[in-house]
Amino acid sequence: KRGGSSPRSSMQSSRKRTKTEMASGVARQASKLLTPRLVAKRTGVMCCDIQERFVPLIKNMDSVVLCSKWVLSAARELKMPVIATEQYPKALGSTVKEVKAELEGAHMFEKTQFSMLTETVGELLPDYESFFP
Repeated sequence: KRGGSSPRSSMQSSRKRTKTEMASGVARQASKLLTPRLVAKRTGVMCCDIQERFVPLIKNMDSVVLCSKWVLSAARELKMPVIATEQYPKALGSTVKEVKAELEGAHMFEKTQFSMLTETVGELLPDYESFFP
């Protein structure tokens, strides 16, 4: 025995590496097939009801705010349109200030229904009629 390892143990470690590398390669290929590429000119971001009143009610709201800021920042960099809504802000408050800071230039809408796809929001969408049977 040279180097303190048996041929069997080095062969097993070689198999492990190969399996790991294979899994990594398969994951990369799958992500290419399963994740279509977004085209900034045909893609937008919709930011729905991230309001002050909901802060104590939504678990991990700090993560919701952080992720929303990141997505909105990316949308701005890519010059993608942003549509944001507030559910009855007179009662539920305005959009959380950290998120609102990222909404400069966004299309903002107040609403009183529980869908973001209101008629006024729909007018901005090129295929609005296709959302309804």
